[in-house]
Amino acid sequence: MYTHRQITEAAVVRAPVEGKGEGAKAFVVLKPGETCTSDEILVFCRQNLAPYKVPKFIEFQDQLPKTQVGKVLRRLLVVDEGAWTIDAAEDEVDPID
Repeated sequence: MYTHRQITEAAVVRAPVEGKGEGAKAFVVLKPGETCTSDEILVFCRQNLAPYKVPKFIEFQDQLPKTQVGKVLRRLLVVDEGAWTIDAAEDEVDPID
């Protein structure tokens, strides 16, 4: 997705899909001044990625959470989806059953 001319950053995480288990969800940050729809990004992904790699959902963000080094914190994106809980006392990520 980084090769798309309007995308600055992207991260893909697993997200719950009702009745199907899990699927891929892409969090996308567009370049300043650019506009794009989720359908345009999905068409781009279908043309450039293997079918199993195409995300089921696209969500636009102003910025992605990052570490001090600059890596994307995917686990925080998953936490936002409600698929995980964080045990603050132990600072570990535990899946919800």
